[in-house]
Amino acid sequence: MTTCRSSNVTVVMQHIEDAIQLRNSRSLLIRAPHVELDRMSRTDERLAGHLDGILVAGAVGQAIAKTQLDPPGCGSVFTATILALESQDYREFSSLLAVAETSPKNQAGFQSAIGWVSRSKLGGVVRDWVSSPSNSQKAMAIAACGFHGINVDKELDHYLESDNKLLVDSALRTAGVLGRTDLLEKVAARLDSNANYAAETNISANMCAVILGNRASALASLKGHARAREGRSETCFQITLLASPVDSAYAWLREWASVAKEPWVRRRLIRGCGLSGDVRYIPWLIEQMNDLTVSRLAGESFSFITGAHLALLDLERKPPENAPSGPNDDPADENVAMDEDEGLPWPDVARVHAWWTANAARFPAGHRYLVGAPASEAQCLKVLRSGGQRQRAVAAVTRCLLRPGTPLFQVAAPAWRQQRWLTELGA
Repeated sequence: MTTCRSSNVTVVMQHIEDAIQLRNSRSLLIRAPHVELDRMSRTDERLAGHLDGILVAGAVGQAIAKTQLDPPGCGSVFTATILALESQDYREFSSLLAVAETSPKNQAGFQSAIGWVSRSKLGGVVRDWVSSPSNSQKAMAIAACGFHGINVDKELDHYLESDNKLLVDSALRTAGVLGRTDLLEKVAARLDSNANYAAETNISANMCAVILGNRASALASLKGHARAREGRSETCFQITLLASPVDSAYAWLREWASVAKEPWVRRRLIRGCGLSGDVRYIPWLIEQMNDLTVSRLAGESFSFITGAHLALLDLERKPPENAPSGPNDDPADENVAMDEDEGLPWPDVARVHAWWTANAARFPAGHRYLVGAPASEAQCLKVLRSGGQRQRAVAAVTRCLLRPGTPLFQVAAPAWRQQRWLTELGA
């Protein structure tokens, strides 16, 4: 009997360790350039299998999972939160909420668990949070509704008019995610009163307004935020390019390139060429492929425009010896890739040039191209079905910008949920 119990504990412990490891790996995969939905599906099926194995163990599984919270981490908080929600153990869930609020890493695990479980498991939680005296819980309730596509009319309206920065910021983000064009007037009011709010809230207000259709003052403001290096400037940069007409984006990138020469700016400009979808940048991108520090990034932008899969078309070369790695962030952070170019092919410059010479006529100037075709809702859905994660993320935003009011497709959601959404959309 003791041996049997020991064996069961060993099996459950293995499920927990594997679930934590897969959750941490998944945080890298959802932002990886070479990972497509089919691969995400295999990872998510494995993760779901391990979570099921822990749930079957009942109280024993939850007790062992709690031991992994000393100290807590992104994967362990994710796993324990899933167990609490699936078993409707709200007391344990409340204690995990307290753990999540102790660090950004723990909060990331907690929030991803909220996104992982089905809507049916969140009804009671969201109701409790909305009526909670805690503004952080109210903000999380609104964010959870946004991720699951649940419209919350009264609360969203009320929070947009709140004096609390946390509630306003969460409401702005969620209004954009849900495509609530009916709230554009209230969002615009936040733009007019942004002097009373922090820069983060100003950014959220402008992003929301642009997503919902404001391509005038809000877009101009985003351009200013995009010139910074830190914070959400990269996201501001991306949305500015995706929302700007092709000629405006071309002029803006050229103007920025003429006054800023730092290495990080060069990388951002190379990325921006791909986001702009403008074939006028192709010769310059091919030239950048000769520099090993940005070669793979230039290849990615080339593919963003043309749809040319460098590996499948035999347009890649072997990795050079002592190849430089991409920029590092915090190496201790489970949620940050060590090399943002990891997984990208090394382009063979001569072969890429020859391919472009043979295919350039298929890409007349004046259009915004998205992975090989003019940007359209149909092309966005095609990329969401078969593109890499970074391409899919851009396609999701582009779809909203093409038709304001369209809810944002969640490319970080469990793969089976994404596949169901795509089927419903006819993709």
